[in-house]
Amino acid sequence: MTYDRRRVLLDECVPQDLRHALIQFVVETVEFPGFAGLSNGALINAAEERFDIIVTTDKRFAFQQNISKRLIAVVVLDASSNRLPDLLVLVGQLCSAIAEARPGEIIVISS
Repeated sequence: MTYDRRRVLLDECVPQDLRHALIQFVVETVEFPGFAGLSNGALINAAEERFDIIVTTDKRFAFQQNISKRLIAVVVLDASSNRLPDLLVLVGQLCSAIAEARPGEIIVISS
């Protein structure tokens, strides 16, 4: 899979405007494919057929879901809040994580 073709799904707890900072990837929010409101487990089931990575700010995600045998990776943004300015400082690390993430992996990025 090439760097610029990574398909990224932003969880509903992530501000939609973060997608503008990830222009080198194919980024959608959960609203676009109709995944809004799904629990984390149901979201993984729905997303893994269409996306490579889920980006979330839900710090519990890593502890509640076992994705080790799944076809999708998860990146958890651990910032002081889920406000866009607090997440934008993590964009460099986020882009690297998206590029390097492998299926079944959870990567936590802290500020």
